[in-house]
Amino acid sequence: MAWVKFAPIYAVISIVVFGIFHLYQSIWKCASIAEMKRIMCASGVLAILHTAMITLLFCRMPISYYIIGVAIQFILITGVRFAYRFISIEKAKSVDFSITTRVMLIGAGDAGQMILRDLQSSKHINERVLCIIDDDKKKQGRYLYGVPIVGGREDILLNVEKYRIEKIYLALPGATADQRRDILDVCKETTFPTEKPSRNCRNRFG
Repeated sequence: MAWVKFAPIYAVISIVVFGIFHLYQSIWKCASIAEMKRIMCASGVLAILHTAMITLLFCRMPISYYIIGVAIQFILITGVRFAYRFISIEKAKSVDFSITTRVMLIGAGDAGQMILRDLQSSKHINERVLCIIDDDKKKQGRYLYGVPIVGGREDILLNVEKYRIEKIYLALPGATADQRRDILDVCKETTFPTEKPSRNCRNRFG
């Protein structure tokens, strides 16, 4: 059969194309949208080469062969890589909360997302973000990497008690000095319901 004879040739072509798009140099546990774009581009190039070469070297195959082949290849490549990331994140989530610092994150923008990803993927930082505060009404009630965005700055005190927060990270690099001061003043009002009398409120971006 034509596809059996073409398989070894296609395997070599795939290795070369994946190398060109740096798919072998990527870190699977950090698979992202950029990784997805590279996979899509590589799959597109391979689809064109596959169609042209098997047709020229052997014979024309049914249209369903080309479509299904590309789809299966794309699903397998992305599935393996993103499944690895999913498993890594789930392992990080299975932390014993009794020995983990409970964190509130203020800011669901790019800076907040970076902090959240770092904390979720790190094996060396014993901290866990349980809720996020953001004044953007469109974001409230939604989830960011599995963490709920529970409200605006007026909800800080309520959710500090609800989630028994021990540390607060302020991730608002675009906030004015007055806005940061107002939020930090609210943070100072929080009190820990057990032995700890206060919490740390850190501004990670100055």
